[in-house]
Amino acid sequence: MSDYVSKVHVINANDEQVFRKLSNFNSIQNFASALPADAPVKDLKSDEDWVSFKTTMIGEIVLRIVEREEFKTIKIESEKSPIPLTGWIQLVKMDDEHTKIRLTLRADIPFMLRTMIGSKIEEGIDKAAEALTKIPY
Repeated sequence: MSDYVSKVHVINANDEQVFRKLSNFNSIQNFASALPADAPVKDLKSDEDWVSFKTTMIGEIVLRIVEREEFKTIKIESEKSPIPLTGWIQLVKMDDEHTKIRLTLRADIPFMLRTMIGSKIEEGIDKAAEALTKIPY
């Protein structure tokens, strides 16, 4: 297993607002229309607890929220993925208007593949954390 951890980023919203938005995958539908036409994610579907999408490189992926710790942690696991994945969204309240966020991805990637794509995954997880700072809460 390999862990990929984003840098800590700051969201301009309080921890409760951020948690409520990110712990409900239905809110993802609001952003699907904002994806560029060449985005690697297609056919996005979701409900409160799961999201499914197709990627150009991997195919279909289904992620499910398996644990919520109010205003602090959201744990996500893959149900359908070529590589078993577990992820955490970690939130830390700074003050009434700012929340720190960090993403962690744990993936069971074979060693040879890890050496080829590990840095891209690390970069991708950090870009995802940064993108979460830009959405409206």
